[in-house]
Amino acid sequence: MKHMRSHSERPYQCDLCTKRFDSTHKLERHMEKHNLFKGPGYECEVCQKVFQRNSYLQKHRRVHTGEKPFACETCGRCFSQVSDLAKHRRTHTGEKPYRCEVCYRSFSEPSNLRRHLRIHSDSRPYFCRLCDVGFRQSSALQGHVQSAKHKRALELDEEKKKRQKTDGFFADSENSSEEDTGLVICD
Repeated sequence: MKHMRSHSERPYQCDLCTKRFDSTHKLERHMEKHNLFKGPGYECEVCQKVFQRNSYLQKHRRVHTGEKPFACETCGRCFSQVSDLAKHRRTHTGEKPYRCEVCYRSFSEPSNLRRHLRIHSDSRPYFCRLCDVGFRQSSALQGHVQSAKHKRALELDEEKKKRQKTDGFFADSENSSEEDTGLVICD
């Protein structure tokens, strides 16, 4: 049962990047990669990030050195992580091992499948706080923020805030005398 859950259910979600996992152990290991590890460990000499595992530090060092030891046999493109090479190989083979159980569309990356699954649900995890509108894709939210409709809503919100400030000032002024405020109230 646990093995089957790894292909479909992923109830444990990272609070920082929204990746999902089928076990708390996998989520905990993932969280280490966000460098939330506090305590003795392996410190990068260049940027002082601390890693719980030496293998994480070794992978991280490639960020600073630019080392890319994993080469594609087909095109020669090089990668710093073996997992990135494995993903890249699919561009040559056309392999799409991640399949939607609803419409049977296939994807080369699990993240693309997770994003696709939102079209079959009401999930809209990306919200515009100003307009209170939800979007299935972060790119759709970004497009919305750049849209004329959003910019107009932003302008209206700013005007509303200004009115509230001045309305609040004059509301207080009405209850006080001219001597208290130093202002003359016009009729």
